[in-house]
Amino acid sequence: MAVLDNPFWCALTTEQASFARESGDLRWFPADVAPFCAIERAKQPLDAAVLDAALGGCGKRYFAGMLPVLPAGFHAGRPITLLQMACTAIPDPGPHASTLLDLGADDAAAMSALTGLVFPGFFRPRTHELGRYVGIVRGRELVAMGGERLAIPGYREVSAICTHPAHRGHGYARVIVRHLAGRILAEGRVPFLHVRDTNTPARRLYEDADFRIVNRIPLLAVDRESDA
Repeated sequence: MAVLDNPFWCALTTEQASFARESGDLRWFPADVAPFCAIERAKQPLDAAVLDAALGGCGKRYFAGMLPVLPAGFHAGRPITLLQMACTAIPDPGPHASTLLDLGADDAAAMSALTGLVFPGFFRPRTHELGRYVGIVRGRELVAMGGERLAIPGYREVSAICTHPAHRGHGYARVIVRHLAGRILAEGRVPFLHVRDTNTPARRLYEDADFRIVNRIPLLAVDRESDA
């Protein structure tokens, strides 16, 4: 699973290259799609003008896997560790599977609002264009969701799994994770995901859906020193 060592670079140079913006050794998603940058090799020095271009309209960018050497004038936080987990056995979708709705452009504002309660800043107005998203609606409110983000040859990332705090405890996230993993596996790919190493509840949720840890990679947030 060596491609998972540098997942964003792999996505931006293969199946999602149509989204890629590039300059020099840097690749990045448009700011309204995702806040991620990528380099091919660890410790590559970045040109200040190139990194400044990537930060335009975004404020903060994230590197995952391969971390760069930053030029003067930019600030990096302390790297955190992401667990990469993958699933190879199709799980039983369980109850509520029939209530899942396909989400699209018309739901972008609701998806951004919901994900903003859990991990603000990562889900953008066009993130839904990266893959297929599903959700659960109660009344007229989107209360749980999840979908696909990175596409790499042989792999598909499960992402944005979240439930509104007022609607937790019903097993919605469990159903969504299992549905997405089963669909990806049925198409001949391996579903994988990222979770912070300190997020024990989420890790247990994914383990319950037969995801297992396959790798650990660093995540680094970068911004301009004047913005830090």
